[in-house]
Amino acid sequence: MNINIKDEALVGFNEPARDELKKSTTNFVDRLIKESNRLESQDKVDGREPEVTSKNVYDANLYVTRRAVTNKRSLWSRILAALAALLTLLVSIMYDADKLQDGTYMLIFIIVASVTLLVLTLSVFAE
Repeated sequence: MNINIKDEALVGFNEPARDELKKSTTNFVDRLIKESNRLESQDKVDGREPEVTSKNVYDANLYVTRRAVTNKRSLWSRILAALAALLTLLVSIMYDADKLQDGTYMLIFIIVASVTLLVLTLSVFAE
C-alpha cells in the first residue's frame, strides 16, 4: 500500500523535515498495524483465518494515538510510587500528639516526613 502526501501540504518543510516526517509516519503505521493485529487476535474465533476489521484499525488508532501502547512506567517510577505510599502511611501512623512532645520522637517524625515529601516529589517527577 502506498500513501501519498501532496507537496502543497508540505510547504515550508525542508529535506530533513520531510525525511523525519517519512520516518515518523512509517513508525506510526508499523505501531498501528501491530496493534490492529493484536486486537484481531483477541477477537479471533479458533480455526478462522485472521481478518483485521475496520473496527480493529479504529480501536488500534485510539490506543496508539493516546499512547496506551507505548506509555509504560519504568520500574524506578513504580518503586518510587510504592515507596511514597508506604512512607505516607508510616507518617500518618507515627502522628501522635502526645508522643510528639518528646524531642527525639519529634526529630524522627520530622525526618520521616521530610523523606516522605522528597520521595513523593521524586515519584511525581519520575512520571
